[in-house]
Amino acid sequence: MNKGRIETGVKISFGVLGVLYFFYLKRFVIQEWDIYKVKKKERDITMNKIKIHEDNENVKYILDEERNKKKYIRTFDYKEAR
Repeated sequence: MNKGRIETGVKISFGVLGVLYFFYLKRFVIQEWDIYKVKKKERDITMNKIKIHEDNENVKYILDEERNKKKYIRTFDYKEAR
């Protein structure tokens, strides 16, 4: 009877350790994958592989300004300031 309890206890403890190890590996793989994606994105940016599309809201404003060639009305003349 004691032998049966020990065997089931060992099975349960190894099962718990297996589950904990699985979650640890899962977290480790996710972290490594995120690091890989960040490094790949940085490498692509430095190699100019990433192209910015006009659909991006941040880019639309800048491109519209360049297309309209806005010029400032007021000009500064530093000779008059003296």
